[in-house]
Amino acid sequence: MNAHERVLKALSHEEPDRIPTFIQHLEPPFIKKYDEQVELKSDYGYKGGFDLMIATELGLDSKWNHGAGISPRSPKDMPTVPADLLKEATSGLQNYFIASDGSLHARNSAGDSWYQDGMLYTPELLKEWISFIKTFVPSDETYLKHLVENVWEAGLKNDIVFIPTAGGPVYTTWSSIGLKHFAYVTRKYLPLVKQLINAWKDKTIEIHTLLFEHGMDIVFTCDDHAFKGHQIFRPELWNELVLPVYTEIAANAHKHGARYCVHTDGNLHDEIAGLVKAGVDGVDPLEYEAGNRLKPLKEQFGTKICFIGNVPSSDVLTFGSIDDTIKMTKQQILEAGEGGSYICAPGSDVLGTIKPENLQAMIATVKKFGKYPLIKSKFQ
Repeated sequence: MNAHERVLKALSHEEPDRIPTFIQHLEPPFIKKYDEQVELKSDYGYKGGFDLMIATELGLDSKWNHGAGISPRSPKDMPTVPADLLKEATSGLQNYFIASDGSLHARNSAGDSWYQDGMLYTPELLKEWISFIKTFVPSDETYLKHLVENVWEAGLKNDIVFIPTAGGPVYTTWSSIGLKHFAYVTRKYLPLVKQLINAWKDKTIEIHTLLFEHGMDIVFTCDDHAFKGHQIFRPELWNELVLPVYTEIAANAHKHGARYCVHTDGNLHDEIAGLVKAGVDGVDPLEYEAGNRLKPLKEQFGTKICFIGNVPSSDVLTFGSIDDTIKMTKQQILEAGEGGSYICAPGSDVLGTIKPENLQAMIATVKKFGKYPLIKSKFQ
């Protein structure tokens, strides 16, 4: 079974030949460490993309490929934020910008940017941005051709699946409104918030459909909406706003014979039932440090959804030894591997603090012990 078949089998809630492996994003400090310790054997035919080469060299089955998203090219200009609101929101910020989704970001001296708050907390701005979002057009054919030939197909030739990430309607909605005002706005202007999240949903489905039509049959939305201890949305609001959105996105994927995965950091225990109901095929990364535990999740949901991740990134993979990593990886296999629907991966990005030898140990352990049928006596 090749990597593509293996990953699809796990996302179809069946047992492949063995548990697949996966990583999200390789942070630059990790790439630098890896480059200093390991000499790459080949460029594997990729045009650029050092992270693609490292993922292939590591022997992974799959990895995210960012950059398949929606380019906010629009015939109309981005709406203007009123001067008084902008002044209040940017007080104390020296270098800032408003993103095309309506969220506020600041830059440091190195040019890196980070999220500050949302700006869409008046009905006027919500209406203007909903209209603006509807004018967005997806990536053009030239870029899609590159994505297919130089990433997706090139990866498959090297027996690794580079899964595109595209869209994030839930994250984009709450972050563009901002946590400070989110509860108020959803209580006061819920119909407008529904229009906002559905505008993002429609654009997400548009780009997903293009990806599927170009031969890619797995997709992620990177859609953070949980804290370390609980969700951002109260359950009733999640059911009213988020559940219908994920249901439509999943149905579109399934209509095209594809699989749909949701990424959100944080504690997801209260959300898994809703993801199952929506028809989501896989959920990632199940941060161990946020309290997610595979054993109770597997006992409750079995193979109704594919669990992806949960090997502690900022704990074992960063501070542990190779032996610690092997022990933890074997534990995850035993807790979640039975019956399929598990893909082993770190519980976040490959952080710059992670030891390359620990990531290598995780992958090697899966290949040795993650073969189906799982023989538990070999884990001693």
